[in-house]
Amino acid sequence: MKTKKLKYLPAIAALAITLAIIGFVVTALLFSPNKPDTLADTPTENIWSYEILKDGKVSSVYPVFEDKLTATVNDTDFSALCMKITLPEITDDKFLNFSPSGVATEVFIENYLAYSNIDLTGDDIKRNKDGFLEIPDNYLFTGPSYYTTASIPISPDFSGNEMRIYTYYTDENPYYFTKYPSLADMFQKSTDAVVGSVGAVILSTLSFIAAIALCLIFFVRTKNGHKNYKILLMILFLILFALRCVCYSSSQLQMSSKVLSSFDFSILSRIYVIPIVFFVAFMFTNWRKFILLVSSFILLGTYCICYGFFSESTEFINFTEVSLSLYFLITVIMLVLDFIFDGQKYKKYKSSKYILLFIICIFCGYTLAACTSDSDFLSYGNNILGSIFEFGEFAPLNTMFCTVTAIISVLIIIKEFIDDYTEYKKRIYIVNERARYALQSYQMLKNGEKETKAARHEMNHHMVAISAMLDNNDTQRAKEYIEKVTDKLSKLPKIKYCDNILINSITGIYAEIANDNCIKFECSANVPEQISIADEDLCVFLENMFDNAIEACLKTDTEHRFIKTDIKANKNFLFISCSNCCFENLVFDKNHFPISGKSDKNNHGYGIIAMNSISEKYNSILIIDCTDNVFTVKTNMSIISSEGE
Repeated sequence: MKTKKLKYLPAIAALAITLAIIGFVVTALLFSPNKPDTLADTPTENIWSYEILKDGKVSSVYPVFEDKLTATVNDTDFSALCMKITLPEITDDKFLNFSPSGVATEVFIENYLAYSNIDLTGDDIKRNKDGFLEIPDNYLFTGPSYYTTASIPISPDFSGNEMRIYTYYTDENPYYFTKYPSLADMFQKSTDAVVGSVGAVILSTLSFIAAIALCLIFFVRTKNGHKNYKILLMILFLILFALRCVCYSSSQLQMSSKVLSSFDFSILSRIYVIPIVFFVAFMFTNWRKFILLVSSFILLGTYCICYGFFSESTEFINFTEVSLSLYFLITVIMLVLDFIFDGQKYKKYKSSKYILLFIICIFCGYTLAACTSDSDFLSYGNNILGSIFEFGEFAPLNTMFCTVTAIISVLIIIKEFIDDYTEYKKRIYIVNERARYALQSYQMLKNGEKETKAARHEMNHHMVAISAMLDNNDTQRAKEYIEKVTDKLSKLPKIKYCDNILINSITGIYAEIANDNCIKFECSANVPEQISIADEDLCVFLENMFDNAIEACLKTDTEHRFIKTDIKANKNFLFISCSNCCFENLVFDKNHFPISGKSDKNNHGYGIIAMNSISEKYNSILIIDCTDNVFTVKTNMSIISSEGE
């Protein structure tokens, strides 16, 4: 009954995971924190005015929109651009956040210089009447890192003032102006700052703990264990990943990144690095590889933290894409090394279905990444190749790789759960077979005791009858009577085949079954009372061996039925051989195991698998042969006889 219920466990688990994700996504949508106020133009509303400096003259231009977040201008032959806006009413202290995008930039609020990444100082600073710098001859701007985002304090006193953002051409980037300007809340006190970013910190911490816990469990996993822990942690990880996709996209992390830049929590907040840890954890179980993996992760984290400490006070640097590139490179190197030193386990992935699965994962990863990573994808028109070759930007590619690894990781977990469930069914089968054997053994002993008592009682009568015949000198009649009694006794099941009680009992059970089904049964056994093979292993092996033999004989005519068994032990090995008639046309799989011909194949075919597993456990193999209508199984298991020690 339990087995039937467990049959639906994978489906129930998948349904529970789906419902949990939907529930948390809905909750996140209902209770997600407010996003920063955007100052970006939209295709229907132009809140900025644009002026360009071209050949020493200033003229107005209008934006041309590429998508919802990105705009350009309809003239590209200019040397500088000015974006102007009148700041709205500001009630609380704010941050002006924007991405200079590798462009030399200045920000003025009225006549106050609020931000500059240009290194001109003193007498070098000259401006025209419109505020544009007059560039010295042979001066080349060197814009900031493309990954840099500026964060400028804006107080309520600036309400209604004109803000101007000047940008100047650099050879490093084709953009002439900044991207994604927005106003985010600014917290006066550090305690308020911590409270304001507590959501990001909690999600980051829990996701990190979940990933590390998964790694540890996979590294110490047994062949069949830890299934429940894997399922629980997988649910936790998917929930956290869904929350991150809904609430903490890269554009919304601006609010907390300034406060937490010293500790670089943005690395954890983006969560994308976790699936790679996840994926590698599946692939590597060797302790040396474990040390290499953990060391690389620690070094990568140290690298990010050090850069966070030394970043400028007015800027925070998003190192996620750089760190992901390094970590992805480490992952690939480790996979290659693992394939070189242990390539056997990868043979099963050469099938075309795994290639198809990988293609599906790439497609799903691209779609998911495009939906959940707005600033990475939308700013490049959803074109990964274009972002690489036109802009030299690898962030979308990294995002896709990480999303693909997340999908593959989840699929591997599900596959591992199914494998564990299949293994569980095998164990249930073995337990049921042991119980059946125990019942048969008890019944045989009970019947044997009855037959022994009956034979003993009859023997007394036989002795009295024979004695009477001899007293009357009727020797011929007494001789015939003795022959009849002897023939009857020879048909009784043989009680002892060898000194080993377990082998003797199992052989006796199946000898009786064979006798009842007109099967000629022969067994030669020589095994000491104690051997080092576990009783349950010996029981499962012999029980499956005899079961298969009797089942094959029952499909054959009575006159051809036979089972011949040889079980012998020496100091180091236990040799087991069993031959029986077989007139079927057997079909063998790639491991040269016969495929079950029963209609319910899901619940059969485990006998040979169990026998082979036991043989391998004791450093042997299971040899199967079917020649001239004789089916034979052999093994030679390693043992140490306790009597020989």
